[in-house]
Amino acid sequence: MMKKFRLSYEIARGAIFGIAMLFSVSCGTLDEFEEPPPEYENVKKIDRRTPTVNEIREQLSQMDFVPNGGDGYSVMQVDPGPDGILWLKNNAAHLSELSGYLPDGFVIELVGHTDSTGPRLAGFGSPGNLWISRERARRLYEALIAGGFERQALRFSGVADDELISDLPADSPKQRRVTLTVRLAQ
Repeated sequence: MMKKFRLSYEIARGAIFGIAMLFSVSCGTLDEFEEPPPEYENVKKIDRRTPTVNEIREQLSQMDFVPNGGDGYSVMQVDPGPDGILWLKNNAAHLSELSGYLPDGFVIELVGHTDSTGPRLAGFGSPGNLWISRERARRLYEALIAGGFERQALRFSGVADDELISDLPADSPKQRRVTLTVRLAQ
C-alpha cells in the first residue's frame, strides 16, 4: 500500500512539475517583459465609464445657446445668426460625443424660450411667443442637422415663457435662449 501511495505521489509531483514548466515556457518570465515607457507614468487616467442620462443632461444644461454676447435674442429674432455658427463650432464635438452615449429611446431636445413680453399665441400683429420659441429651437436644430447630426438623435420644442430663469426678471432679454436636455423619444 505504501509503495502504491509513493508511486502515485511521484507521478502527481512529476505531472505538476511538467505543467509548471509548460506554463512558464508558454507564458515567459517576468524578466522577458519590458517596462512601460516613462511617458505613461504621468498620463492622467481617463474615465471610460459611460455617463448616465442625468450626467448627460447636466452637461447639456451648461451648453445653452444665448446669442448676442449672452444678452439673448433680439425681440422677434429667431435666426441664430453668426453667434449660432460660433456656438456650433465650439460645442459640436462635445454634443456629438454626448449623443453617442445616449441609450436607445433617448434624444437630445433643443428647447426654445422667450421672455414674458408679447402675447403667448399669435395675434395683434405678432406670431406669438410660443411660435417664436419653437422657431428658435427649430432653426438651431436645422443648423445642427446641416452640421452633420442625425435627425433621429435630436428633437426641438418651444415653451414660450413657461420656463423662465428664476433669478432674472421675466422680461429680461437673457430669457430669450435655447436650452438643451435629454428626453425620451416619442
